Amino acid sequence: MNTNRRPVRNIDLRRAVLRVLLRAGRPLRLCDIVTTLEQEEHIAIADAWEATASQRLSNLLGWQVRQGRVRRLARGIYVAVPEAIPRTTRWRIEHWDTLAHR
Repeated sequence: MNTNRRPVRNIDLRRAVLRVLLRAGRPLRLCDIVTTLEQEEHIAIADAWEATASQRLSNLLGWQVRQGRVRRLARGIYVAVPEAIPRTTRWRIEHWDTLAHR
């Protein structure tokens, strides 16, 4: 287990997940999103209240699907809907890690 992963607040995790999906520009499996966040972004996803990182992201993406920002293509496969995300929100998603340190 990598000890230099940083925990993030829910809104920052949402922005990090959306950034991964937007940058990919294609459908991603939930396990690929988890891997990208943990290994490349160094984010600790699992917390004390939910059992696994996959469950936490699954809940988060379910909310994003209901909001229309993400489309669920199949079980565990998601794609971002860029036209459903306002330009200012996209900027916040792209720069969430800089904003989180303020």
